[in-house]
Amino acid sequence: MNAIYSQHWNLNAREVYYVIRGSDRVQVVNDNGEAILDNEVRQGQLFIMPQNHAARFAEG
Repeated sequence: MNAIYSQHWNLNAREVYYVIRGSDRVQVVNDNGEAILDNEVRQGQLFIMPQNHAARFAEG
């Protein structure tokens, strides 16, 4: 991946991510710590992180 993206929580907006190169594992959890997304994303894929959810990107 050659990048670091720290865990964060966005309270007032959704975020849209598009993978332009490589792959990564993405985990999105709700306020109870329950995973709502835990997948590998690859080049050409798009995913949306909902408002009020935390995200973690693990090097893949």
